[in-house]
Amino acid sequence: MNTQLKALIDIMVGVEAQAPSPRSDRFIEHFIHEEQEDLKERGNVASNTIQEQLNLSRHARPGEQHGLSLHEELLRVKLDAVEQQQKNLNKEREEFEKQKLRDKAELDKEKAKLVQLKTRNLKTEDSRTDNQNP
Repeated sequence: MNTQLKALIDIMVGVEAQAPSPRSDRFIEHFIHEEQEDLKERGNVASNTIQEQLNLSRHARPGEQHGLSLHEELLRVKLDAVEQQQKNLNKEREEFEKQKLRDKAELDKEKAKLVQLKTRNLKTEDSRTDNQNP
């Protein structure tokens, strides 16, 4: 994601004398939109996995509470494993959310840089036009 955006910025800096075309604007907007959708999708997958683990732990608890002596220890072990897995998934989700925020901030920063470049290009173009038409 970052390398593609940086490459795009490098290309735009390389052709700084040219005004950005509406087509490149649409490409940038489409690219940003795709990245945001990808982040949402990954968040939904993590959320669904956590929900599955919660459902598993809910099903394990009633059997343990009813004192099924033959399966009590097995259920306890399974429950412990599910709870540990749930903790791990929660940690992963928190890390994912933090990374998502970092990625969004970086994307916003890159977007601001592009806006600055476009503004600078337009100012340069305007000053050239003013110099040519005294």
